[in-house]
Amino acid sequence: MLMQEAEDDHSLLIYMGATVIYGGTIFYQAKKNRVEKATAFRCGLLLLLVVEILCFSTLRSSVGLALFSLACLMFCFYTPVQAMLPVDRKAVLITGSDSGIGHELAKYLDSLGFTVFASVLNAKGPGAKKLKETCSERLSILQLDVTSSTQIKEAYLEVRRKLQNADLWGVINNAGILGFIADGELLPMSSYKQCMDVNFFGPVELSKTFLPLLRKSKGRLINISSLAGGIPMPRLAAYGSSKAALTMFSGVMRQELSKWGIKVAVLQPSGFKTAIGGNPEEWNKEEQNLLENLTPDVKKDYGTGSKKR
Repeated sequence: MLMQEAEDDHSLLIYMGATVIYGGTIFYQAKKNRVEKATAFRCGLLLLLVVEILCFSTLRSSVGLALFSLACLMFCFYTPVQAMLPVDRKAVLITGSDSGIGHELAKYLDSLGFTVFASVLNAKGPGAKKLKETCSERLSILQLDVTSSTQIKEAYLEVRRKLQNADLWGVINNAGILGFIADGELLPMSSYKQCMDVNFFGPVELSKTFLPLLRKSKGRLINISSLAGGIPMPRLAAYGSSKAALTMFSGVMRQELSKWGIKVAVLQPSGFKTAIGGNPEEWNKEEQNLLENLTPDVKKDYGTGSKKR
């Protein structure tokens, strides 16, 4: 009896050790290489647990351990994973890296080992300063207003000069503005033009400028659009229209550039806390501009005290 209990305890320790070794290996591989089907991965882990219990309770320690080990090896071999592409000698250009998604993306890609060209609206601003302090020497700050043809050309020449033996693997058009939020009838034409300049014409010109480098590397063009570009949202007429144009442009370019091996993707983030909305001073200025451009008839219909929603 005592010998049987001792043997069971010994077997339990062996199983626990095997579980730690195989479990650690499985989770390390899952973290290193993204698992394609998370639900199937979890179900597989649960099945492994059931197999372990059955092997321990019904089979001799050596046979059960061998069967359990075989099950773990088969699980590791057949689990579908998406291997991360190598980043050696690969460079990425990101616009709008002063803050928000562009800023965090620049830091993340730098941490993965990419050569990052982080373009900012203000090269001497706090966003650029923070990137310099927290990122590696592989990251370069570029002064770039996407509405300036001159700065786009200068950025292209600077990127081409610094690439040397590397390839420009990706261009991410992230820079954008929200504009003032108000009924479409109330918005001055300057708001529509500003949104189109920053959110559409800027990315188009920048894409056209850098496509020769992407063609050489068979890289990818990624445009950050918005759900507002596909779903009509009240009070976002200017912003939504500009993002809809960007989405359509991306779809057309995806078809036209496929013959070169260039991939085109559109990302439509949901709500994130970023600086895209501007600051109170800018909003007050936009509101004053809106009120000054209203016609008497519109003021009468909407009222002077508050805007109808």
